Amino acid sequence: MEDIYRAAGIMNPRKGYSINKVVEMLYSEHIRGLSKEMKRAAILMALDAAGIPIDQVQQDARAHQDALDSYEADRRKQAEAEWERKAEEIVQIQAELERVKEKYMVRISRNLDVVAREKATFTGADNEATGDSKHLGSRRAVLELDCLRARRPFVLGREHGGSQRRPRVAKRRHSLAPFGFAQSL
Repeated sequence: MEDIYRAAGIMNPRKGYSINKVVEMLYSEHIRGLSKEMKRAAILMALDAAGIPIDQVQQDARAHQDALDSYEADRRKQAEAEWERKAEEIVQIQAELERVKEKYMVRISRNLDVVAREKATFTGADNEATGDSKHLGSRRAVLELDCLRARRPFVLGREHGGSQRRPRVAKRRHSLAPFGFAQSL
């Protein structure tokens, strides 16, 4: 506290009778047990004996109180400025968090779309209704049909003048219904 008083320009009063000295006297073991009136009288008598007017002590008390009030007001002003800076920083952090969150939400959305398209490739759920044959099951059926069509001329060519021996071809019945044909191969 002495630093606060020094910074406020409060000097030790003459003969050392500051408000702090009066407080020290009030708590002295010599007058501690006295009544309020007796304590007051003892303090006034000591001040009078030292040649210190009561106004000087009261003025010192006001100066000390003003120094403390000023110090507290300055500290509060500094704290409020710091709180305001922190509040602005929080707003900036929240804005940055929202930007980052949006960025990651876009990435998540893209990944979910990719997964949904890849799942549709296997299940064909989205493509069967439109007749689109991009899902894996439909593409496989188309590939098998193309292979059968490509082999047919060679198998038929052997039957009509080629070797007597017919190659063994596993007879598989392929349904053409998914492709709009009513017959099977």
